[in-house]
Amino acid sequence: MSDGAWAGTVLGLLSGLSFALGDVLVRAASTGLSPRANLLISLLVGTPMAAVAAAALAEPPPSRVAVTLYAVAGILNFVVGRLLFYYSIAYAGAATSSVITSLAIPMASLLAWAILSEEPGVGELIGLVSVTAAAVLASVRVSGEALGGGSQGLGVLAGLGAALSFALSSPTVRAASALGGSPLWGMSISYAVAIPFASLLGGRELLRARGVRHVRLMVAAAASTAVAQMLRYSALSITKVATVVVAIGMFPVHTVILSSVLLRRGYGERVGLIHLVAGALAAFGIMATHLLR
Repeated sequence: MSDGAWAGTVLGLLSGLSFALGDVLVRAASTGLSPRANLLISLLVGTPMAAVAAAALAEPPPSRVAVTLYAVAGILNFVVGRLLFYYSIAYAGAATSSVITSLAIPMASLLAWAILSEEPGVGELIGLVSVTAAAVLASVRVSGEALGGGSQGLGVLAGLGAALSFALSSPTVRAASALGGSPLWGMSISYAVAIPFASLLGGRELLRARGVRHVRLMVAAAASTAVAQMLRYSALSITKVATVVVAIGMFPVHTVILSSVLLRRGYGERVGLIHLVAGALAAFGIMATHLLR
């Protein structure tokens, strides 16, 4: 393995771990904040972090067409997808939600086939079957109690909706990259476009939030997720997409393990062997999607 591949793999693993930590912290914050307030905090924290990183790395600005596509991706990814994901974490638990939303990766491959005429291989099909089985396992016995008056069933459905939204955003981002894109500026644009929508959805709830503990937890979650995105973009810049995606694809296993350690008391999260098996199945499916061609 070349030095670039090793570095990309390490950055990908760290990215997946940061995503997992962010998801666990979102679950902790959800005991005192609504998913809509959490969404707004995540964007207010992530936007300046991405912009500073892009400026510090002297990334060239994206083309006008790419800006438009990044804006569309922001609606799909950071308004619809992330909001549904936060509802899923609040209603079904961090471990279950991470497994369900991992469906986005094989689904994105199939959407690339439908939208970009990229024919799926045996790996994509095996990956879809494996991750679907993992999602079913994680849904049979959800890991978290429903918070905020929701239901576990709605949490599962929200996770599926989030996976679809994330998957739909992938071809959009890929098209932006091919048309004069700029990854970190693109991330900043996607975040910034989502802020007005998130403000309408969660602004009042955030202003009514009592105490600062849960807000601090959500700020930490947002920072962890933004760091994960930056590590992901950095990894993609130095090695193959498949290598990065496979490394990041360990995040369901990371989330299950971190949930069992950090959410043992007071957060309504109960992680069992079934969730670890589901996380491993999901990780295998992600690997199959990108390694078996």
